[in-house]
Amino acid sequence: MGSIGESDLWLVELGVPSAAVDGQLEWLADPERLRAERLARPDVRRRFVAARAGLRHILAAYLEVAPRLLDIVEGQHGKPRLPGGPHFSLSHSGELALCAVSRSREVGVDLEQLRPVPEAEGIVRKWFTRREQEAYFRALIDRPESAFFEAWTRKEAYLKALGTGLSGLAAREDIDPGRWEAHQLLPARGYVGTLVQERAAAPGTRD
Repeated sequence: MGSIGESDLWLVELGVPSAAVDGQLEWLADPERLRAERLARPDVRRRFVAARAGLRHILAAYLEVAPRLLDIVEGQHGKPRLPGGPHFSLSHSGELALCAVSRSREVGVDLEQLRPVPEAEGIVRKWFTRREQEAYFRALIDRPESAFFEAWTRKEAYLKALGTGLSGLAAREDIDPGRWEAHQLLPARGYVGTLVQERAAAPGTRD
C-alpha cells in the first residue's frame, strides 16, 4: 500500500477460498491454530486465519525467516510483539486486513468497513474525550457516513500504539501531538482507517 514516515503499510485480501485455509494454518503458531479452531463460524475462521497468515508472511519477509518460525508474543496488555522488532500492528474488518510495520518506532493501526452504527452517539459520549467529541460532531455535518469510523479508528489506533485497551486510562486522554502523529487512511472503497506512529524526534524513542 505504501509508506508513511517510518511505517510501511500492507493491505491483505481476506477473501481466500475455503480450501486455502488449511494450507494457511500451517503458517500459524499453535496458540493461533487453537484460537482458529474455537471459531464456530466458517467465515469468521477464514478471515482470522487469512489475516494472521498474511501478517506472518509480511513480517517473515522483513526478517528473512519462515512465517511459522516467527516468535510473536503478547505484551502485558495483550499487544503482540516480536522480540527484537520490527514493531507492527494488525487490524481487519470485512474482507480486508491492514498491517503497519516499523523497524524502529511504535505503531498502531485500525481498519473499519463502513456500516451503520445506530449507537454511535452513545459510544462517542461514553468513550471519547471532550476534544474528540467536538471533532466528531463537526465531522458529522460534512461526512455523516464516515465520521464515526474516522474518529473510532483514530482512537483504536492510538490505544494499539500504546498497547492498552479501552479499559485503560489512556482511553480518556487525547493523543499527545508531541510524541505521536495520526494519519487518516482510505485503503479501499468503503473502508477507513488510521495509522498512529511515534514521531521521529520523540523523546525516548529508539533511533
